[in-house]
Amino acid sequence: MLTTGAKHVLLVCDGKPSMHPRAAEACAALSSASGDFGRLPVTQVLCTKEYNPVHVSATGVWEDRLVRFVGVYGNRCEMNAATGPVFAF
Repeated sequence: MLTTGAKHVLLVCDGKPSMHPRAAEACAALSSASGDFGRLPVTQVLCTKEYNPVHVSATGVWEDRLVRFVGVYGNRCEMNAATGPVFAF
């Protein structure tokens, strides 16, 4: 179910054209985490304590295995710090 303001893109990491605006960076981050969204490099930034929850999800295939990720972050800054370019669209 999509909620108000929901966005989605297709990220392709095998050199083919991708709809993701930062595909190369997102693919590099996922590659460094071996496709494990929970192991994405975390950026150390100061975020406000504003509570404006951001829900993200991803479903796909990484190196012939099905991957699924669901996350909830307190605000967009926290999401960006935890996921880098992957959900930056």
